[in-house]
Amino acid sequence: MEHIVTIWGCNFKNEVELGSYVEAYKDGENAASEFANDIGLMWIDEDFMEIVFLASDKEQAEIIDYLNNDYSDDNEFTEQLPASLLQDISPYNSIILLYGNKSIYGSINEELFRMKKNLSLESYSDVRLVASVVYET
Repeated sequence: MEHIVTIWGCNFKNEVELGSYVEAYKDGENAASEFANDIGLMWIDEDFMEIVFLASDKEQAEIIDYLNNDYSDDNEFTEQLPASLLQDISPYNSIILLYGNKSIYGSINEELFRMKKNLSLESYSDVRLVASVVYET
């Protein structure tokens, strides 16, 4: 099975602002969030997204520890995390983890796979792609 984890950095005044940024709203027939719109996705399965407001340097180190030790049981994931990830997230007080996979049972957040070849470490309006990890299990 192919997996993708994208790690996005952004800055907000508080957890409430961060939550509002990723919260889906109804736009006609579609439900999207400001985050999804900013990164060019039509829809996100929010069950496969984590948001973290980081109030301190200690919490930034804790999210790196979480990614290395608890986020996934797959060594393939942790081996591909950038060594510079702590430094890369340091300008941000908020992290959004968005996961997708391709499975025989159906894809989750499949738009990530269509855009993965075009993903670069670009700046979007309120969010920046810090890392993208693609791995197989």
